[in-house]
Amino acid sequence: FFNSGFMLIEPSEERYRDLVAKTRTLPSYDDGDQGYLNAYFGQGWTRLHYSYNLMKSKTGNPDAFYWLLDNKWGEVRVVHMVGVKPWRCTSRRDCGGFPERVIPRLWALWWDAFLDMCEAKSHLIACHSPIEDPPLVGGGGEGR
Repeated sequence: FFNSGFMLIEPSEERYRDLVAKTRTLPSYDDGDQGYLNAYFGQGWTRLHYSYNLMKSKTGNPDAFYWLLDNKWGEVRVVHMVGVKPWRCTSRRDCGGFPERVIPRLWALWWDAFLDMCEAKSHLIACHSPIEDPPLVGGGGEGR
């Protein structure tokens, strides 16, 4: 099985029509997109290089994961935030529990990038968090 949180599909009108046509007939082990896409593609897929889908996970092989962070970070283009999402928590890593699922170095990198975009007044993002008080940027220098 693959995780459909980040994937690349070669666009095709034919594939699109086939995907849509089979939504009512193919099973989904999770009643969602991931199960459906796994049923649709079966074993006909190729894993992306880790640099384009570094999974935020300490499961499996934590030593290998931390080795990648320490030695290959410059090659990483996409960090796939599997599980607890930093944008669903405060900048202080308060996620309503689950502290064991937070990787502090990745968390800090995500929040630094987010706050840098906010300070640059990026039009690409909304610079607020519904669970963070005070505001993330401005209003007393809180947030970092």
